[in-house]
Amino acid sequence: MLPKHQLGSHVNIFEFRQNLITQTIPLVIKIDKDKTSSWHR
Repeated sequence: MLPKHQLGSHVNIFEFRQNLITQTIPLVIKIDKDKTSSWHR
C-alpha cells in the first residue's frame, strides 16, 4: 500500500478521469445521434 498522502493524489487523478469520462460520453453519444439522424435525412 502507498502512504496516505501519496494515495490521495492518485485517487484525485482517478476521480478526475472518471468525471471527465462520465461528462464526455453523453456528449459523444448526443453528437453521434445528431450525425446519424442527419445522415438518414
